[in-house]
Amino acid sequence: MTLADGSAGGDRFRARVRVGAVELVGAESYVHGTLTIGEPLVFRVAGRSRTAIDEELEVAAEPESLHWFDAAGRRL
Repeated sequence: MTLADGSAGGDRFRARVRVGAVELVGAESYVHGTLTIGEPLVFRVAGRSRTAIDEELEVAAEPESLHWFDAAGRRL
């Protein structure tokens, strides 16, 4: 998942997310946020993220890079 740059993305997943937490884990960070429809989204970024709590971002990803989980946390 990357920050969206505004260019057309074809079949790319794109969404706006409000950041709720940033978890620094070694050489990467996990950003925990909420989509505009109220669903949670967690995504990984390289390095130490400078993303701020309550910041609103637009993110994008190729469909084959996404991992989906059910309400119990099991991968679909």
